[in-house]
Amino acid sequence: MSEYPYKLSQTLYKIPEFARGKINLATEKMFMEYNSKINFQNFKEGDLVWYYAHNINRKGSPKLQCHWQGPCFVLKRINDVVYKNKEKQLKANLRVYITTY
Repeated sequence: MSEYPYKLSQTLYKIPEFARGKINLATEKMFMEYNSKINFQNFKEGDLVWYYAHNINRKGSPKLQCHWQGPCFVLKRINDVVYKNKEKQLKANLRVYITTY
């Protein structure tokens, strides 16, 4: 019997193992590259922040609405990304004028 079928079967057994190793290396590389762009902000109690309010007012176009609410005070840090906050009370004599051209 020839050695060729034996060597071929051994090579065929090694190919999936080699491919799994390459896939794991590529996965680790993509994971590190993705996480290198993440920038966490740690806020302290008393900091002024704006928050994203995903609820949309049904009057008018949602495209033209501002989704950011604030400023508000950070009252308590619950975990790395969740904070308890309180909206800052605006001055009573503050007036906002909207002009259209």
